[in-house]
Amino acid sequence: MSGLSQNDLDWFAARLSIAVHDTNREFRALSVQDLKEKLRDIPGIENLSMFYRAGRQMFALNGYVAETDPNATVAEIESAIRTALLLPKLELMKQMPITDAGKLASDIKSRIQAAKDRIASVSSNTEAALAKLNDAANTGDQIAKQIDAEASDLLAQIGQFSNGSPE
Repeated sequence: MSGLSQNDLDWFAARLSIAVHDTNREFRALSVQDLKEKLRDIPGIENLSMFYRAGRQMFALNGYVAETDPNATVAEIESAIRTALLLPKLELMKQMPITDAGKLASDIKSRIQAAKDRIASVSSNTEAALAKLNDAANTGDQIAKQIDAEASDLLAQIGQFSNGSPE
């Protein structure tokens, strides 16, 4: 009978176990420790941390941030981390000291107040200019009425000379 020997079956079982292990290692969710081990050639990898933001997996390393899908393979995660390290350094991971945050808030408040003051000044200047324009229009209207009155008087005087009785 040309069947498989127990030795052959043991060998296939061992190979299958190795393949399952490799597949699980490639496609399962890795721990940060697994990633640190796999990426040990990257300087500072011992500082790698992982968190989730808006349903995405985020990996932070020395101020750099890599983002992946939560179901990303090991190769995709590794590629994202290595690619992030090539990009300009982002300061997203640094926390701002409370004193700096207070200074920033104070600066923003003072800039908002300066803008409000400027708007009030423009509004006041506009009101003054409109009042001046209305005064000029009133003066022009008074002059026009005075000219009209003088013209009417002149016409009346001329009419007296022309409406006289014949002699």
